[in-house]
Amino acid sequence: MTTIISGFLSGIGVFIFAIYLLNTSLSETDFRISEKTEKRINNPFFGFFAGIFSSMLTQSSSAVNSVAVQLSDKKIIKDESAYFVVMGTNIGTTVTAYIAILSTLKISEIFISLIFFSSIGLMAIKNKKLRLPATWISVFSMIFIGLKIISQTIPSLTELIGYEIFIDKNPIYLLIISTLITALCQSSSLVSVVVVTLSGLGAVSIEGAIFMIIGANVGTCSTAMLAAVGKSKDGVNVAMFNLVFNILGLIVHVFAYYTGLLNWFIDLNVAPDTKIALYHTFFNVSSVLFAFPFVKEIGSLLNFSFPKRKRKAI
Repeated sequence: MTTIISGFLSGIGVFIFAIYLLNTSLSETDFRISEKTEKRINNPFFGFFAGIFSSMLTQSSSAVNSVAVQLSDKKIIKDESAYFVVMGTNIGTTVTAYIAILSTLKISEIFISLIFFSSIGLMAIKNKKLRLPATWISVFSMIFIGLKIISQTIPSLTELIGYEIFIDKNPIYLLIISTLITALCQSSSLVSVVVVTLSGLGAVSIEGAIFMIIGANVGTCSTAMLAAVGKSKDGVNVAMFNLVFNILGLIVHVFAYYTGLLNWFIDLNVAPDTKIALYHTFFNVSSVLFAFPFVKEIGSLLNFSFPKRKRKAI
């Protein structure tokens, strides 16, 4: 029992530490950029794709959204452009679920072994520019090591706890639990990895896994909300947009589930873990398509302020 639990926790630890290493340099960056770059990043579509690729690179929408809050707070990026960055990060972070599936395949052993060579390179190379690629390879390999350990220990852990803890549970209950766990661990990537693995084992139903993925997307908003504490109204608006955007996605997809509009997806003839990874992408892409035409309206609501009352002359 101790071996199983410690193995599972060590896998999570390696995964989170790898994500932490990826994001440390990003969060500690001094956001002083040129006027040319500032104009480019304030293009909504550029911001959208920048959000996608940066969250794919860092494996964390939370970190990129926190940076968007800081950029908006410093008025380097306009609110509307920051909103497009937020929507982009939600799509980019779905890559982690596919990496989790890839980690169960034999090809993942190649990625895991890369850390041996990159570690030797880090010890031997003194040039900082050459050390950077070796560092990124090491971190990339660590992500696969963490995911491999998690995927290998979850079957034993579910047997130990009992599969019934996940099966036949109310989907709303699973949504709430997933939201709280994601808010606590500050990583939707980690929760999505666990949900994908559980669905592959049959330890959670497709419906339950869908609601857990929705909960993970809402729970990860807590990081941006914390980053917005003490910031200006602009920074707070970006964090609030992230929350409103994901809640809108939640409402649309819960409605679609209970009206049967999601049945076509639930009935797809693909492996359960692949289906949940695909749903993670589908949830975020459809949420973006739904919110895209209303970005200005949502922004206007966030910027709304009550007019001050005029004092009556005595």
